Amino acid sequence: MEIKSLIERKGKLYEQLREAAGVPEKDYDEKKVDAINDDITKLSQQIRSLENAQKILSEQLEVESKIPEVEKKKEDAEAQLRSFIVNGKSGDRFSLNVQERANQFYKGTSTAGGHLVPDLVGMKLAGAQAFIGGMVTPGLCDRRTVAQSHKLTFPTYDDTSRKSTIIGEKTDLAAANTDVTYGTAVLTFYKLTTSFVKVSKELLRDSVFDVVGHLMELLAMRQARGENYYLTIAGDGTSDPYGIQGLSVKGVDAAKRGLTRSNLVDLIYSVDRAYRTGAAWQMNDSTIGYIRKLAMGSTGYGSDLRPLWQESVRAGEPALLEGYPVIANNDMDDIASYNQSVFFGDWKKYMILDCASMNITRVDELYAATDEIGFNLTGMIAGNIVDGGSPIKHIRHANT
Repeated sequence: MEIKSLIERKGKLYEQLREAAGVPEKDYDEKKVDAINDDITKLSQQIRSLENAQKILSEQLEVESKIPEVEKKKEDAEAQLRSFIVNGKSGDRFSLNVQERANQFYKGTSTAGGHLVPDLVGMKLAGAQAFIGGMVTPGLCDRRTVAQSHKLTFPTYDDTSRKSTIIGEKTDLAAANTDVTYGTAVLTFYKLTTSFVKVSKELLRDSVFDVVGHLMELLAMRQARGENYYLTIAGDGTSDPYGIQGLSVKGVDAAKRGLTRSNLVDLIYSVDRAYRTGAAWQMNDSTIGYIRKLAMGSTGYGSDLRPLWQESVRAGEPALLEGYPVIANNDMDDIASYNQSVFFGDWKKYMILDCASMNITRVDELYAATDEIGFNLTGMIAGNIVDGGSPIKHIRHANT
């Protein structure tokens, strides 16, 4: 149905409405007027629906018209990467840049420049982050990409204890005012390197084995492991990033070598409710194994033998503990003396920044004696909590 014909019908209805409403009062037919109004309303809804549908269709057609061009650029980018890996020169470098992520790649010299890293690398990196989990779990933290690796400062504040108050008539509002106290969170970038992965020249020339995909997977996994390690450990922001172990606040004390359901429940409620919406746990596999042996009725909760651990019923979704998702992070502490074994809170308050520049470098001479070629990936990362409160807390085990 065309919008034009609907608009014409709507115009005729308006004419009928004017005629029906303009008659003398004794001839006025309220039901007829109401019926015409109903028809006008229905036609207006139909017109709006068709206009929205046409807008969506137009946008979709515009996107689809660009697909061949985008796919061609993706294919060219991957072809360039494969040529670089197999036939490149020593010192050549592929660079991923935030302005070039739309596959607008460039070719530079062997000493400074390189090529855009295509989707093959991006997919391998995303897959590695999902596999490693922990702090680099996709969607867990507030992760962003910035164009340059300058030190950045973000304002922070904690307003969770403030509320409105009742005041009397003619009360001085300024006297009842309480200012927000602002702090700062500094994010400093640090360079991470995967070290060199050696590949034999014979393997590079192998047309059966996908050496490029395999190499990218190795580099991506190393990078993701390094990112998770440094974003987890208690870094001081001087020689390494501020890791969550050094930033989080102790919420609960636990026994030297054990955990109870009470510890877990107490940790949940040690975190302000403002941070509990969307909250999640993080702990290592050893701690997860320990908790999976705990029952609902453990430590004073009755005789309920159902497990605390709730497996996800949907593929790809994390298991639940006390109703909150659990993220495995094997760079976190075991259950042991004075360790921090379990973390809980709002991980969106932890910001991770990636510098747009990520490079893959090739060297031939370093391993020439064994007829191998080395490939290395470098990137820059920063991390810190950007909130003035205590959005993430942990369980600390006793020392004795």
